[in-house]
Amino acid sequence: MKPLFFVLALAALAFASCSPAAAGGGGNADASSTDTGTGSDSDADTDTDTDADGDGDTDTVDAGCGKCPQDVVCCECGEFQGTDVVCDTAGETAYGCEDGAGCGAWLSVRYQSKHCPGDMYACVGAAGEWSDWQQSKQCAPYELCDNDAGACKPDLVQCPAGFGVPVCVPGGTMKDCTLASCNPQPKMDETLTFGDMGAGEVVRLDMEVVARTGFVSQPFSDIKMTLSHGGVTASFYNQYQTPNTGTAVNPKFEFPASWYLPHFWGEELGGTWTLHAEDNLYNGKPFVVTTWCLTFLPAGAKTVKTTGSWDADAVGPITDDMAANVFQMTITDIAANDSVDPVLHLAITHASANQLDIVLVAADGTVVQVKDVGEPLVADTPLTGLSSKWLTGIYELHITDSVTGTAGTLDAWGITL
Repeated sequence: MKPLFFVLALAALAFASCSPAAAGGGGNADASSTDTGTGSDSDADTDTDTDADGDGDTDTVDAGCGKCPQDVVCCECGEFQGTDVVCDTAGETAYGCEDGAGCGAWLSVRYQSKHCPGDMYACVGAAGEWSDWQQSKQCAPYELCDNDAGACKPDLVQCPAGFGVPVCVPGGTMKDCTLASCNPQPKMDETLTFGDMGAGEVVRLDMEVVARTGFVSQPFSDIKMTLSHGGVTASFYNQYQTPNTGTAVNPKFEFPASWYLPHFWGEELGGTWTLHAEDNLYNGKPFVVTTWCLTFLPAGAKTVKTTGSWDADAVGPITDDMAANVFQMTITDIAANDSVDPVLHLAITHASANQLDIVLVAADGTVVQVKDVGEPLVADTPLTGLSSKWLTGIYELHITDSVTGTAGTLDAWGITL
């Protein structure tokens, strides 16, 4: 019979052979010394084993611990795990339409496991069993479940959306101009096709884009966008007309954003709608639309104002550095009148107002020359040059002082119908 102390010594040796401290031949349980063991600590010293400690150093495997480092997915006590060990329960993912492909169906998902390879500690072994199908997300009422694509896809012919239902689809990416040229001009067209719906009134457009910072001071001041359908084009984003030189006060437009477009009032809403974008200035970043949505509002959801007055909040100094000062106003009301011209009202304080050049960029993109240099300042100007009587949208007033030495102030401005 062996002495008791000999048995205890063997037990202690067996325990130590699989412990982090003994496996590499050096203690590394502390948080400050240089380790020569498995590196299972989390300090920032230099280890000479593996990088299982995750401190970012360059380690080498210590053969004293066996074939692989401690605490990695396919290694246990220095030995590789067998091929029967599952190291990843979701090594592959698949989507399908197990509950049918009709309008508003559920998109299903299942996962395939992955096993240890048996001779490596990385999880790169054979594929295992697939899990059971489970519901992932429900398609929108206007979407079909596409089994081949493994995704929900809009089909507004088979799945009519109806009035008041937002229809949202992924957008696209428009490349930027080069530093040297915008020729050819970058353009992007995204389409959405509806089934027969009959005539409608106001169309609401919603849009989300990727944040964009680059060369120009305002991230979207080089972009123009329109929405077209059935021969009618609504120009709703005209920041490309904003000067980007000198000390111009370029307005900033935030996303996500919404626009109410009455331009298609009384038009048949079925058919293809085209979202068009173009770029005319180097920014250093592409223009990426992540999602855009169309909602056909039911009759009476928005009433048309045939008269009214809209005053701008944006007022302030007019600099004398021969750069355009830009002031912005948004009319959210659905306003129109085919029988009269809108009138622009201006209140400006300036010692030499005849040296001012004033331009209005209307909501539909029309540029109206309100006043040329040398002409007297008029308080009320009929906007006969507008190509559309719809007033809904964003307006920009550009005021440029052509002579240095005398600054001024825009005290108030607005539009009356």
